[in-house]
Amino acid sequence: MWIEGVEENDLPDWIGERLVVGEEPGTGNYLLMPTAGDHVGHIFTFDHDGFEFTEEASDILEFVSKLLVPDNCKVVEMASHMRFCDFELEPAIQWWIRDFRDNRGHHVTTSA
Repeated sequence: MWIEGVEENDLPDWIGERLVVGEEPGTGNYLLMPTAGDHVGHIFTFDHDGFEFTEEASDILEFVSKLLVPDNCKVVEMASHMRFCDFELEPAIQWWIRDFRDNRGHHVTTSA
């Protein structure tokens, strides 16, 4: 099971009544939405590395809106799950996102 290894007292009270609404492909990280209790409808991420549940937004619309206008930290998080490679070169080269610009003028970077 995906929460195997998580101590029962570290699980949120809503864990038995939730929907998995997304996954970061190939990571073991999930987007969860409780369907009962005080946090019904909120969006949480589950990070398998530290077995952490983090509240991301109060509903799915707020979550998507935040993704459409990411801050520097969110772009770094997104970039860490992307790969831009040229395997034709020896040795193979991998690129990292430095700047993110959208067509509305929003600009963030992955540098501190």
